Amino acid sequence: MHILTIPQAKITFSKPLPDTVYTLVGGGRPPAIGWLQATATRPLWAIDHGLDVCLSADRLPDLIIGDGDSAAKENWKKALSLGIPIEKFPKAKDYTDTQLALRRLKEKTPALILFTGVFGGRLDHMLSTVLSFASLNMAGILADDKECCLLLRDGESVVYEASARPLAVSLLALSDTVTGVTIDGVRWQLKDATLERYMPYAISNELADDSTACTVSIKTGCMLLYIVEACTSADL
Repeated sequence: MHILTIPQAKITFSKPLPDTVYTLVGGGRPPAIGWLQATATRPLWAIDHGLDVCLSADRLPDLIIGDGDSAAKENWKKALSLGIPIEKFPKAKDYTDTQLALRRLKEKTPALILFTGVFGGRLDHMLSTVLSFASLNMAGILADDKECCLLLRDGESVVYEASARPLAVSLLALSDTVTGVTIDGVRWQLKDATLERYMPYAISNELADDSTACTVSIKTGCMLLYIVEACTSADL
């Protein structure tokens, strides 16, 4: 398996992906109901307030992870009455609910993660999620109907074929440096460039006028490819 499809794009990875796709639903900005219904796979895990998001889309999670401090009390009770497994943790703990879920997944056989409900809301939560995802070296994407980001590591490449023209395409170094950065199919191409974590200039690129896809590759390092869909600032 090399291809992951979401409503707004087909994403082709250079390296084989695990066959099993886990959908994680966090407590950030909820994805559009139709998007989640079209995208959610089994197993489906809800992370605390992600339970509310799943139920609003008429999807029962296979597992709930969290301390129960942000999910609606009536939904928590409903989950208990339905016998949905819950891994509950104390509110005062070292790791966030998201980190606990990712670590739990890391124990599984190789899995591909489709993580939604991660955008919007608090910046500290978003950064914690992205950095935790990167540090655990897990395969997958963070996405909803408005935004998508994925990680490239040493020697990897990816092709992002958009169903509709996105608003912007950005590259952000997560390691100190990322070497051999090449991107084509965009207005401002890079070839064998070096990106530095603390000088993030490769942002707000856009697809070339005659292009519906971009190809991105790196030689060394860890880099975030971020795509934002064509929506108004009020939507984000």
